[in-house]
Amino acid sequence: NSTLAGGPRIGIVRQNTCGNAAEFIYWRAFNFRSQRPIPENLPQTYEVADIFGVSGAGAAFTEAQTNLGSSFQTFEANSRTPIGNGSFTFLAGLRWLEWQESFSMDTSISGAQPLSFRSDVVNSMYGGQLGIDAWLLTMPWVKINTWLKGGAYYNNAVQHTSFNTTTPGVVPVAPFRQSVSGSPAAGSFLGEVGINGTLPLSPCIDFRFGYT
Repeated sequence: NSTLAGGPRIGIVRQNTCGNAAEFIYWRAFNFRSQRPIPENLPQTYEVADIFGVSGAGAAFTEAQTNLGSSFQTFEANSRTPIGNGSFTFLAGLRWLEWQESFSMDTSISGAQPLSFRSDVVNSMYGGQLGIDAWLLTMPWVKINTWLKGGAYYNNAVQHTSFNTTTPGVVPVAPFRQSVSGSPAAGSFLGEVGINGTLPLSPCIDFRFGYT
């Protein structure tokens, strides 16, 4: 249940007299964020031993404030070829997408040092895609188009995770840090689907709205 986030989408399109075109698009959305407290006096505690194998009386969260933030950015370069008398456009190209997520869980117990859990993940995907863009409605006062893209991608995925606490008077828990990375041999799939409406305001200005 993250909040809404915004960002720029910048595109350059070059079209020849036959209707074939090349497009270059950069798109970024950032600061998707969700925060939620975990109240005290729950029937159970949250044990980091389930994740790290860390044990000790100071390794349990009995109350906490959680914070999840995420963002993405992508760049794609496509060729666009009209088919079906211009009602459809075939797309083929290359794409890069980076998705980031950062999760934190913090708490402090009376008479103890704060507990802190962090997990940061970055997926950097590189690959090719195919797609189709179709006009559903073309009228002088409104135009509606929809598109579908999909492709196979090499995913350079990296995760950094840490847990820190120092709790006087109980079994000591050493600070813990771990970083892992992996690039799946099978790769990853990335798809995009959307619909747009276009209202011409003047010969040079259109108002666009839609969902992706």
